[in-house]
Amino acid sequence: MSKKLRKAIASGAVENTMEKRDHWFNEYHDMPELGITGTRKINDRIAHYNQDDFKNATAIDLGCNMGQMSFQAEKWGADVIGVEFDSNAIANALEIKEKIGSNVNFVVDDLDSNFFWNSIPKIDVVMFLAVIDTIELNNRYGILSKACAKTNKVMYFEGHGKAPISKYMKNIVDYTDFSQIIYKGDTPTNRPFFRCTRDTLTSQECIQQIVDSKYNKIAVVGKSLAGKTTIRNDLQKVNNGKYDIIDDLKHWTDTGSATQIEIDDLKKYEKFVCFDYRALEYYDEFDAVFFLTANETLIGQRRPRKGPLRSPTITNYDTLKEVYTVKTY
Repeated sequence: MSKKLRKAIASGAVENTMEKRDHWFNEYHDMPELGITGTRKINDRIAHYNQDDFKNATAIDLGCNMGQMSFQAEKWGADVIGVEFDSNAIANALEIKEKIGSNVNFVVDDLDSNFFWNSIPKIDVVMFLAVIDTIELNNRYGILSKACAKTNKVMYFEGHGKAPISKYMKNIVDYTDFSQIIYKGDTPTNRPFFRCTRDTLTSQECIQQIVDSKYNKIAVVGKSLAGKTTIRNDLQKVNNGKYDIIDDLKHWTDTGSATQIEIDDLKKYEKFVCFDYRALEYYDEFDAVFFLTANETLIGQRRPRKGPLRSPTITNYDTLKEVYTVKTY
């Protein structure tokens, strides 16, 4: 297969029709306790995980190869299933399992098979690690969507080193319904790594997350009457000059006064939080987005909106690293 075709398949421009095979990734994982060497080092891989996610949880490792992260998840307290198409890799995993006295359940199966997805229950923690751009997959984004549907709590998602962060952030937004998506950094092999959950924030948690954020340009979006003004008022009380506060293209000071600005004026602010339903339409360099969602029925009881509004849509992913959902009711 040519490099050009491989690149086209990885980008999704061409669907793959390669015949799947065994004996593909031999000597891929290291297992230090057994003296097994490999290109993926376990101590390099675990830095971005929240180990508490695995305690007393069920977990599945999709495309587990010889089981490196499956065994690690078990060490962190999970009941684990490892799934791999390559039967040779599973044979290696079973040999390691016996040597270390593990209880991981390894399965030879095909992630492209709908019958596989119908055979497994929902799982607390799903690991989908450096699999999505594997050239043998026929329905990579369908697999991502199905993996999301099987996720009870957390998905750990790892991309591939030659693709940008923005590609995977867009993949996750487009093909899943996770309410919180956080880019955790790159692994030592330059693979973008994400933690995706169904968590939502309260208004106060949203404010604290903004105050503690390491990012410079933050959007707070949501339909009218979703609570943007309330959060802006509360943020001003604790902001302490960290961010310039922009609300509906007005620049607010901590004393409560506001000055009208133009869209182009946003370029002069190094660190700002922009409260505006339209923010993602007129500015495309946000690092983090907080989407405020209010109870539509309660809004109707308080007072009607001026008119129907669609939910905001992300149009640019080049700088985006975090997406949050905030329930303001």
